[in-house]
Amino acid sequence: LAASDPPCKLPAPWTGTPTPSGIIHSSMPQPPEPNDDGEPEDQLAHEAEDLMRQRRFLDAAKRYSELNSQSPGDLWAGLGRISALECAGRIEEAVNLLEDTAKRHQASAHLQRFRQLFFIRREDHQAAQVSQRALLGGVLHDEPDDQLADLYFN
Repeated sequence: LAASDPPCKLPAPWTGTPTPSGIIHSSMPQPPEPNDDGEPEDQLAHEAEDLMRQRRFLDAAKRYSELNSQSPGDLWAGLGRISALECAGRIEEAVNLLEDTAKRHQASAHLQRFRQLFFIRREDHQAAQVSQRALLGGVLHDEPDDQLADLYFN
């Protein structure tokens, strides 16, 4: 991939061809509707995920940013925003945000795996090796997977 090519694909089973407006065909399985009694963070996460499925990446990045404002330490919201920016072609912004996130979550194995794959997609093997060394070093902790984990690691 060229540095400017966003390598975005929809996670299974949310594959399909978007219409010219970017909306996924309605014959595809749809995610369950969020509960009205859910937390505002859950609603924002659901909206962001839905926008990603619709390939409305900048809108998704805004939702993830709002989610990150409400839950500043939420690694998954940060990674979601990075993915959305990458898919929108805003690579430099995504890289800067990823490096800031890596400083705050440097001991997270999830972050290091995400970072490694991000830079492998960008064909920046030197940057990917930093995460590879951290993963091999064994000083990382694996937090429980969050609701967004499948978007990034499957």
